[in-house]
Amino acid sequence: MKRPNHERRRRQLRWKAVRELIKASLTEESYDCTYCKLPILKERITLDHIVPRSRGGKSYSYSNLALCCYACNQLKRDMLVEEFLLIREERAS
Repeated sequence: MKRPNHERRRRQLRWKAVRELIKASLTEESYDCTYCKLPILKERITLDHIVPRSRGGKSYSYSNLALCCYACNQLKRDMLVEEFLLIREERAS
């Protein structure tokens, strides 16, 4: 029987590999954040789960990942996109 820590570590390593693969496949030097639309340098891009894993989103599905800036990724936390955009709009006004 596998110990839970080993399984968790394997998932972390797999996710890190997916992140690095996606970042390596980017061909432009900069991209726009999916949420705030500000430009981000390639080496500063973060990946966000559109539907958070804590809400049933798939971890390794390309269709559930978005390129975004660190600030938006941290602010979004485990919100759905609609919730996050509403919060951003409220903060801006």
